[in-house]
Amino acid sequence: MAENCFEIATSQSGYCVLQICSNFVVQHLLELNIPEVTENLLRQIKGSYVSLSCNKYASIVVENCLIKAEEEQASQIILELLSSPKVSILLVDPFGNFVIQKALSVSKRWRAVAPW
Repeated sequence: MAENCFEIATSQSGYCVLQICSNFVVQHLLELNIPEVTENLLRQIKGSYVSLSCNKYASIVVENCLIKAEEEQASQIILELLSSPKVSILLVDPFGNFVIQKALSVSKRWRAVAPW
């Protein structure tokens, strides 16, 4: 059985299936709304938001991270996205563009509840 798992994981189609499944697992963990779990996930993904944003399934994970993050965490994600030298790629990438739109939406949401 272990041999089959390795073969599947190292094949092109198997890799895609594992990638999709892992993205669904991360999304499910975010949906649990457990602050410690969310914080841990965000910490582990930190530094990868730009590259994940250009992937069909991983971009959905980034969007969900923005939605589920607290204000400070969301600000850090947005700063990582906007300070990247690849930000212009995100703007024209079919999946990255949705992430940038979500970042704008989230930043407006936090601005709307700001006490000043």
